[in-house]
Amino acid sequence: MEGQEDSNSIQPKNIIIAIPSAKFAEGMKAHLQLAGFKVVDIVVVLEHLIESIVNLTEKGMDIYGVLISSDLSKKIKDKRHEDLADHLLAIRDRFSNIQFVFLSSESEGHPLLAEMVQLGIYNIFIKSSKSSSIENISDLTNAFLKSKLFSEVSHLRIVDESIPWRRMEKGPKDLKITITKDSNQSTEVREKIIERDNIVEKEIIVEREVVVEKIVTVPKEVIRVVKEVVEVETFREVSIPKKIILIGSLYPGAGSSFVALALARILSHIGISNAVVEHPVVMPSLHTVLYGEKNAPENYSYISEEILNVGRANRKSVEWKDGTTVWYPIRPTGLLEESKWSKDMTFKMLYDIKESVVLMDVSHEWMKNSIDETCLEVDEIVFVVDSLLSQKYRRPDTSEISKLMLELKATGKSVHIIANRDVPLARKRKLWLGSLPFPPEGVVPDINYQNIVESAWEGELVFDQAEIREELADGLSQLIDRLVPANFSKKKYKSISQKLRNGIFSFMKS
Repeated sequence: MEGQEDSNSIQPKNIIIAIPSAKFAEGMKAHLQLAGFKVVDIVVVLEHLIESIVNLTEKGMDIYGVLISSDLSKKIKDKRHEDLADHLLAIRDRFSNIQFVFLSSESEGHPLLAEMVQLGIYNIFIKSSKSSSIENISDLTNAFLKSKLFSEVSHLRIVDESIPWRRMEKGPKDLKITITKDSNQSTEVREKIIERDNIVEKEIIVEREVVVEKIVTVPKEVIRVVKEVVEVETFREVSIPKKIILIGSLYPGAGSSFVALALARILSHIGISNAVVEHPVVMPSLHTVLYGEKNAPENYSYISEEILNVGRANRKSVEWKDGTTVWYPIRPTGLLEESKWSKDMTFKMLYDIKESVVLMDVSHEWMKNSIDETCLEVDEIVFVVDSLLSQKYRRPDTSEISKLMLELKATGKSVHIIANRDVPLARKRKLWLGSLPFPPEGVVPDINYQNIVESAWEGELVFDQAEIREELADGLSQLIDRLVPANFSKKKYKSISQKLRNGIFSFMKS
């Protein structure tokens, strides 16, 4: 009996992952949990790390370790390395028992690494170093259980003095944390004070709810029966590796929502799980386009408002499914308290969306807070233009968005242009497509307006008309090639039209 009690009393080692890349963090979470650890939170913003540790420990949870990347300090092009060192000093001072595994993008000789050693953080892995790099994932899990020795990292105290940094003999600056509770609210508010060279900065941080996720095994293939017109067709809904695509217009009216919906309905027709997400800070339109007053599920709840108010979404209440597409609109009157929406909330929302291909429509609001930074974390970025480019390009905001597009492409991000509303302009058509900064990934034909009006009066999406869907599929085939893995070509679906089977999609060829 005593042995049984000991067995039952063993508690999992709770780990926090602090990495700005949501996709990479999710991958690390799966590996850590397979190794027997329990990931209790994922932090993608530096300022939320201390907050997460304090919240969890005050709820009685023992935090065993933190897997942290030096990239967490970055904000766009500002690396903020000294801020990262300050935060880790505060954590080490108050929670000295927490084990750290530090993933560094900085090379040996960087002052940040010297401060890590000074703080007693020895489990340092460096991308550019053969001796300190990660050979396999077990190196990370083993580091939590058996720390490196000081002798293994003491050489990191040798600093390249050409790298700008505060004076090392003074050590990291102090970062003090005080916690107070408002008796009228359950929300905790703390004041963060950073002292630097007689400058005092204050920032109020409001507690967010901590989300503890469970690993759920989802079948890779689900057999479904779909009714279309009077025929009954059977096809497979295929789960493929998740991809997040940001779709927006280079200027108002270019058609990002049109392209997002077209992609979604083509993917649904061939059996790919997908989601259309309206970014919470844009002008709402999706609910109206989908005739939400009539078609939305009973007691439907908007995912953005659940994230804003509760910290996570209830899958049952936010799902609005149509074929293999799930719609995630915002309230037709707009997100309540939009000013409170943050980049971190955007990632929380994306965590809760489980569909294989996530199409996030940002309209033309690329420069709004939480959208510009989200660009750095998604798999594909799509800018939509139309045949009125010559007229719209003169807008001041178009120039600003064009600059962002080229900057993102220069960083190595997968950036594409979709040319929408292609019309037979003869010589001017070549001029239009040739004026783009790089060749378009697809050219979408202009859809007969009569078809759009007739579909609207029928309360249907024009993309669900077979002929129009095939026409759009032809123009978007290159982009869909990027979303669907090569081995998808082995799948056979009765619901694909003869035209598609004859080779509109290269990945459908046998």
